[in-house]
Amino acid sequence: PAPLVLTGLGGDTSLEARQPTAYPELERETLLEAETYGRISAALEDRMPWRTDLVGFRSRLARRGLIPNPFEKVVFGRGDWLYVAESFDPHCPEPERSAVIQRLAAVAGLLKDHGIDFRVTLIPNKASIHEDGIPAWIRDEHAIARSATADLRDRMTRQPGWFIDLEPALRSRLRRDPDRPLYHPTDTHWTWAGGEIFVAGLVGALVPDLYDPVEVVQVAEVPVTFDLDRLSGSSAER
Repeated sequence: PAPLVLTGLGGDTSLEARQPTAYPELERETLLEAETYGRISAALEDRMPWRTDLVGFRSRLARRGLIPNPFEKVVFGRGDWLYVAESFDPHCPEPERSAVIQRLAAVAGLLKDHGIDFRVTLIPNKASIHEDGIPAWIRDEHAIARSATADLRDRMTRQPGWFIDLEPALRSRLRRDPDRPLYHPTDTHWTWAGGEIFVAGLVGALVPDLYDPVEVVQVAEVPVTFDLDRLSGSSAER
Protein backbone atom coordinates (compact mmCIF):
# COMPACT_ATOMS: atom_id res chain seq x y z
CA PRO A 1 0.00 0.00 0.00
CA ALA A 2 2.98 2.38 0.25
CA PRO A 3 2.55 4.17 -3.13
CA LEU A 4 -1.14 4.83 -2.45
CA VAL A 5 -0.52 6.08 1.08
CA LEU A 6 2.35 8.31 -0.03
CA THR A 7 0.18 9.95 -2.71
CA GLY A 8 -2.22 11.17 -0.01
CA LEU A 9 -4.86 8.46 -0.15
CA GLY A 10 -5.47 6.78 3.19
CA GLY A 11 -7.76 4.69 5.34
CA ASP A 12 -8.10 4.47 9.09
CA THR A 13 -8.56 1.98 11.93
CA SER A 14 -11.28 3.83 13.88
CA LEU A 15 -13.90 1.14 13.21
CA GLU A 16 -11.49 -1.43 14.65
CA ALA A 17 -11.56 0.52 17.92
CA ARG A 18 -7.82 1.20 17.94
CA GLN A 19 -5.25 3.76 16.89
CA PRO A 20 -3.14 3.22 13.73
CA THR A 21 0.27 1.68 14.27
CA ALA A 22 2.85 4.44 14.73
CA TYR A 23 5.67 4.83 12.25
CA PRO A 24 8.97 3.73 13.84
CA GLU A 25 11.80 6.11 14.60
CA LEU A 26 14.34 5.61 11.80
CA GLU A 27 17.88 5.35 13.12
CA ARG A 28 21.09 4.42 11.31
CA GLU A 29 21.76 1.46 13.63
CA THR A 30 18.33 -0.18 13.08
CA LEU A 31 17.47 1.01 9.57
CA LEU A 32 18.23 -2.32 7.91
CA GLU A 33 16.75 -4.58 10.57
CA ALA A 34 13.78 -6.77 9.71
CA GLU A 35 11.83 -5.47 12.73
CA THR A 36 12.03 -1.92 11.41
CA TYR A 37 10.63 -2.97 8.03
CA GLY A 38 7.89 -4.92 9.78
CA ARG A 39 6.81 -1.88 11.80
CA ILE A 40 6.87 0.34 8.68
CA SER A 41 4.74 -2.24 6.85
CA ALA A 42 2.22 -2.42 9.70
CA ALA A 43 1.96 1.38 9.83
CA LEU A 44 1.36 1.57 6.05
CA GLU A 45 -1.25 -1.22 6.17
CA ASP A 46 -3.16 0.65 8.89
CA ARG A 47 -3.34 3.66 6.57
CA MET A 48 -4.19 1.72 3.42
CA PRO A 49 -7.02 3.15 1.27
CA TRP A 50 -10.34 1.27 1.50
CA ARG A 51 -9.08 -0.46 4.65
CA THR A 52 -12.49 -0.24 6.34
CA ASP A 53 -14.20 -1.86 3.35
CA LEU A 54 -11.61 -4.63 3.11
CA VAL A 55 -11.71 -5.40 6.84
CA GLY A 56 -15.50 -5.38 6.74
CA PHE A 57 -15.44 -7.83 3.83
CA ARG A 58 -13.13 -10.12 5.80
CA SER A 59 -15.52 -9.88 8.76
CA ARG A 60 -18.48 -10.96 6.61
CA LEU A 61 -16.53 -13.95 5.30
CA ALA A 62 -15.59 -15.01 8.84
CA ARG A 63 -19.12 -14.64 10.17
CA ARG A 64 -20.35 -16.98 7.47
CA GLY A 65 -17.71 -19.56 8.28
CA LEU A 66 -15.89 -19.14 4.95
CA ILE A 67 -12.56 -18.25 6.58
CA PRO A 68 -11.19 -18.72 10.13
CA ASN A 69 -12.06 -15.96 12.58
CA PRO A 70 -9.22 -13.39 12.34
CA PHE A 71 -10.64 -11.21 15.14
CA GLU A 72 -9.26 -12.50 18.44
CA LYS A 73 -11.42 -10.29 20.68
CA VAL A 74 -14.75 -11.52 19.28
CA VAL A 75 -16.48 -14.91 19.21
CA PHE A 76 -18.88 -15.46 16.33
CA GLY A 77 -22.00 -17.11 17.72
CA ARG A 78 -25.11 -18.59 16.21
CA GLY A 79 -27.53 -16.50 14.18
CA ASP A 80 -25.07 -13.61 13.73
CA TRP A 81 -24.71 -13.11 17.51
CA LEU A 82 -21.32 -11.85 18.69
CA TYR A 83 -19.69 -12.32 22.11
CA VAL A 84 -16.56 -11.04 23.82
CA ALA A 85 -13.86 -13.69 23.48
CA GLU A 86 -12.48 -13.36 27.03
CA SER A 87 -14.81 -13.30 30.00
CA PHE A 88 -14.03 -11.19 33.06
CA ASP A 89 -15.66 -13.80 35.31
CA PRO A 90 -12.56 -15.85 36.23
CA HIS A 91 -10.60 -12.77 37.31
CA CYS A 92 -12.18 -12.71 40.77
CA PRO A 93 -11.03 -15.95 42.45
CA GLU A 94 -10.80 -16.66 46.16
CA PRO A 95 -9.75 -14.97 48.41
CA GLU A 96 -10.68 -11.86 46.40
CA ARG A 97 -14.40 -12.76 46.41
CA SER A 98 -14.47 -12.87 50.22
CA ALA A 99 -12.62 -9.56 50.40
CA VAL A 100 -15.12 -7.94 48.01
CA ILE A 101 -18.08 -9.02 50.11
CA GLN A 102 -16.48 -8.00 53.41
CA ARG A 103 -15.63 -4.53 52.11
CA LEU A 104 -19.05 -3.96 50.57
CA ALA A 105 -20.71 -5.10 53.82
CA ALA A 106 -18.55 -2.64 55.76
CA VAL A 107 -19.50 0.21 53.41
CA ALA A 108 -23.20 -0.75 53.64
CA GLY A 109 -23.05 -0.72 57.44
CA LEU A 110 -21.25 2.63 57.55
CA LEU A 111 -23.74 4.27 55.20
CA LYS A 112 -26.71 2.77 57.03
CA ASP A 113 -25.45 4.35 60.26
CA HIS A 114 -25.67 7.71 58.46
CA GLY A 115 -29.15 7.10 57.06
CA ILE A 116 -27.97 6.45 53.48
CA ASP A 117 -29.56 3.66 51.44
CA PHE A 118 -26.92 1.58 49.67
CA ARG A 119 -27.50 -0.92 46.87
CA VAL A 120 -25.18 -3.12 44.80
CA THR A 121 -25.93 -5.35 41.84
CA LEU A 122 -23.87 -7.61 39.60
CA ILE A 123 -24.56 -7.05 35.92
CA PRO A 124 -24.66 -10.46 34.17
CA ASN A 125 -22.65 -10.54 30.98
CA LYS A 126 -24.48 -11.24 27.75
CA ALA A 127 -23.25 -14.81 27.42
CA SER A 128 -24.75 -15.73 30.79
CA ILE A 129 -28.24 -14.59 29.74
CA HIS A 130 -28.30 -15.22 25.98
CA GLU A 131 -26.58 -18.60 26.14
CA ASP A 132 -28.35 -20.08 23.11
CA GLY A 133 -26.11 -18.17 20.73
CA ILE A 134 -22.81 -19.36 22.23
CA PRO A 135 -21.00 -21.72 19.84
CA ALA A 136 -20.46 -25.27 21.09
CA TRP A 137 -16.65 -25.06 21.15
CA ILE A 138 -16.61 -22.42 23.90
CA ARG A 139 -19.48 -23.66 26.11
CA ASP A 140 -17.31 -25.60 28.56
CA GLU A 141 -14.95 -22.66 29.00
CA HIS A 142 -17.96 -20.38 29.51
CA ALA A 143 -19.40 -22.66 32.20
CA ILE A 144 -16.12 -22.72 34.12
CA ALA A 145 -15.76 -18.94 33.93
CA ARG A 146 -19.32 -18.40 35.15
CA SER A 147 -18.83 -20.50 38.29
CA ALA A 148 -16.78 -17.80 40.03
CA THR A 149 -19.40 -15.12 39.42
CA ALA A 150 -22.23 -17.49 40.39
CA ASP A 151 -20.49 -18.10 43.73
CA LEU A 152 -20.04 -14.36 44.33
CA ARG A 153 -23.68 -13.72 43.42
CA ASP A 154 -24.99 -16.47 45.71
CA ARG A 155 -22.98 -15.17 48.65
CA MET A 156 -24.11 -11.59 48.07
CA THR A 157 -27.73 -12.75 47.96
CA ARG A 158 -27.35 -13.87 51.59
CA GLN A 159 -26.30 -10.36 52.65
CA PRO A 160 -28.89 -8.33 54.60
CA GLY A 161 -30.69 -6.00 52.27
CA TRP A 162 -28.15 -4.22 50.08
CA PHE A 163 -27.72 -6.63 47.15
CA ILE A 164 -30.09 -6.54 44.14
CA ASP A 165 -30.09 -9.82 42.22
CA LEU A 166 -31.05 -8.96 38.63
CA GLU A 167 -30.40 -12.35 37.06
CA PRO A 168 -33.76 -13.99 37.96
CA ALA A 169 -35.67 -11.01 36.53
CA LEU A 170 -33.63 -11.04 33.31
CA ARG A 171 -34.12 -14.78 32.84
CA SER A 172 -37.83 -14.54 33.61
CA ARG A 173 -38.33 -11.74 31.05
CA LEU A 174 -36.47 -13.70 28.39
CA ARG A 175 -38.59 -16.81 29.02
CA ARG A 176 -41.79 -14.75 28.65
CA ASP A 177 -40.63 -12.93 25.53
CA PRO A 178 -37.76 -14.90 23.88
CA ASP A 179 -37.97 -12.89 20.64
CA ARG A 180 -37.08 -9.61 22.38
CA PRO A 181 -33.34 -9.63 23.23
CA LEU A 182 -32.17 -8.13 26.50
CA TYR A 183 -28.69 -7.51 25.07
CA HIS A 184 -27.90 -6.34 21.55
CA PRO A 185 -26.80 -9.26 19.35
CA THR A 186 -23.69 -7.38 18.18
CA ASP A 187 -22.97 -5.37 21.33
CA THR A 188 -22.06 -6.11 24.95
CA HIS A 189 -24.73 -3.77 26.34
CA TRP A 190 -28.41 -3.98 27.24
CA THR A 191 -31.22 -3.23 24.86
CA TRP A 192 -34.04 -0.98 26.02
CA ALA A 193 -35.76 -4.07 27.48
CA GLY A 194 -32.71 -5.14 29.48
CA GLY A 195 -32.03 -1.64 30.79
CA GLU A 196 -35.63 -1.30 31.91
CA ILE A 197 -35.27 -4.39 34.12
CA PHE A 198 -32.31 -2.78 35.86
CA VAL A 199 -34.19 0.49 36.45
CA ALA A 200 -37.26 -1.36 37.73
CA GLY A 201 -35.12 -3.45 40.09
CA LEU A 202 -33.22 -0.47 41.46
CA VAL A 203 -36.28 1.75 41.97
CA GLY A 204 -38.25 -1.15 43.42
CA ALA A 205 -35.51 -1.86 45.96
CA LEU A 206 -35.43 1.76 47.11
CA VAL A 207 -39.11 2.74 46.86
CA PRO A 208 -41.44 -0.27 46.38
CA ASP A 209 -44.43 0.26 44.04
CA LEU A 210 -43.04 3.56 42.69
CA TYR A 211 -41.89 2.30 39.30
CA ASP A 212 -44.61 2.15 36.64
CA PRO A 213 -43.42 0.94 33.21
CA VAL A 214 -46.41 2.62 31.55
CA GLU A 215 -44.95 6.01 32.50
CA VAL A 216 -41.63 5.27 30.78
CA VAL A 217 -41.63 6.24 27.11
CA GLN A 218 -38.92 5.64 24.52
CA VAL A 219 -38.70 8.87 22.52
CA ALA A 220 -35.96 8.17 19.95
CA GLU A 221 -33.65 5.65 18.36
CA VAL A 222 -30.15 6.60 17.24
CA PRO A 223 -28.17 4.64 14.62
CA VAL A 224 -24.80 3.44 15.93
CA THR A 225 -22.07 0.98 15.09
CA PHE A 226 -22.15 -1.39 18.07
CA ASP A 227 -19.00 -2.31 19.95
CA LEU A 228 -18.70 -5.95 18.83
CA ASP A 229 -19.44 -4.94 15.23
CA ARG A 230 -16.48 -2.58 15.49
CA LEU A 231 -14.20 -5.16 17.09
CA SER A 232 -15.08 -7.64 14.34
CA GLY A 233 -14.18 -5.12 11.63
CA SER A 234 -17.75 -4.35 10.55
CA SER A 235 -18.91 -0.79 9.89
CA ALA A 236 -22.61 -1.73 10.01
CA GLU A 237 -24.95 0.82 11.56
CA ARG A 238 -27.90 -0.57 13.49
